[in-house]
Amino acid sequence: MSKQNISTIVSGDLIVTHLIGQINTEDVYE
Repeated sequence: MSKQNISTIVSGDLIVTHLIGQINTEDVYE
């Protein structure tokens, strides 16, 4: 159970980081 929770948190972090990266890229192109 603990490993599953950690995996979910890591996946969430990657998604958030990816979204932030997209926002930053859009800001640069503007």
